[in-house]
Amino acid sequence: MRITRTSTRVLAAYALSFIIMILFFQEAIIRLVNNEAVQFIDEIVIAVLIVLISGATIARGRAPRTLILGLIVYMCFVLLSVVFGQNTSVKNVILQSFIHLKFLWLFIIATWFYSSPRSRDVLASTIYILILLSIFGVVINYFLGISFYEFFSVPYQERWMGLRIQGLQLKPNDLALFIGVLVIFLCYWLSSIRDKKMLIGGWLFVVFAAGLLILTGSRIGLISIPFGLALYAVLCRSVSSVFVLATTFSVLLLLVIMLIPELGADVISRSLKNIAEFSSIEESRYIRALMVYYGGYLAIENFPIGTGAATFGTVLSGGSSVYSQVGLANTIFVEEMTGIYDSNLGSILGEFGFLGVFGFYIILRSIYKDFVWRFSDRLGIKIYAKCIISYVLIASIVNPMFMSTFGGLVLFLGLFSVVLVSRHPMYLGQCVGNKMCES
Repeated sequence: MRITRTSTRVLAAYALSFIIMILFFQEAIIRLVNNEAVQFIDEIVIAVLIVLISGATIARGRAPRTLILGLIVYMCFVLLSVVFGQNTSVKNVILQSFIHLKFLWLFIIATWFYSSPRSRDVLASTIYILILLSIFGVVINYFLGISFYEFFSVPYQERWMGLRIQGLQLKPNDLALFIGVLVIFLCYWLSSIRDKKMLIGGWLFVVFAAGLLILTGSRIGLISIPFGLALYAVLCRSVSSVFVLATTFSVLLLLVIMLIPELGADVISRSLKNIAEFSSIEESRYIRALMVYYGGYLAIENFPIGTGAATFGTVLSGGSSVYSQVGLANTIFVEEMTGIYDSNLGSILGEFGFLGVFGFYIILRSIYKDFVWRFSDRLGIKIYAKCIISYVLIASIVNPMFMSTFGGLVLFLGLFSVVLVSRHPMYLGQCVGNKMCES
């Protein structure tokens, strides 16, 4: 009976891995299939799996605390939106509230299907495949150039060194976010390596990943580099390693700016311009700044619950009267429903107010505790989890990290990449006896 149960779990893990690969490259599949119905497959699959997991665990009285907490927060979002919200469509409120918590549902699904050692081996293989396919996508995108974008019928953008590389994700920021969590993981893995050849190879791969981030033209992706270097320095707890890393990073940055002056000038000018948008927000054309600003405005005006689900900065908020209230109804962004949900922070503030921010905080805290408990045998797991979650939080200011399927996958894959790290003491290297690893 035990063998049968184990085999069933492994088969279920393979099935989920197949689904994850489809969702991970969903944009490319949608373009190839050319069927609008495919774009809803992620919501349908996630909803079905959550219903099955909820039924299987609650009926036996063994529901994970994260699941129970998620269902409570979800029901609160729906109830508050129906009673106090400005969207009269109960269906849209129910659906949008569910979409807001995609990152949580994906985490719950992952912890359920990848709970055994053998199923985690399946997950490790899946992560390797996703990395290889992503690199393959970058290579063909780079060499095919405009032909790549024409094949998938997607618009292309130019920044820094020419065309922004999108890979098979077909979105440069999505590709950059995935590479970003991989950079952080690589630095975590390198902190436990003794072999010099492996260290050199690992750091060369980090440099390669940094190069890919530059090709994507994503500034938020580049933030992962200091995150990763800081994580490595803390785990190694070595003044010399901190100095060497800081010096190396500074020299590489200067070389890039010297060799490609347009890159450094563009990064600085774009960043300063985006920051300046906040000083004259009414005249701003930077949609992310507008969403954060007016999201905060709505959170204060409708304290403490916001305007309710499906009213501001979300997929199902089309035609919402809230946009007229803040003077955005006639902007091209709202009319074409493009870019308005690029700021997850703005969406949460606008729809659920400060109460919603608190709800997301307790969910992230629950995810952190659950993850650390599951991988407590890995040294430095607490600080690694904090690093990944902090990076995702910063990214959520200008990306839909929590309510998009890809954003949820980035958080899940970033955390669960630790399955690639051996638990054997011989690989723990510099972290052995290091109290910082347990902080």
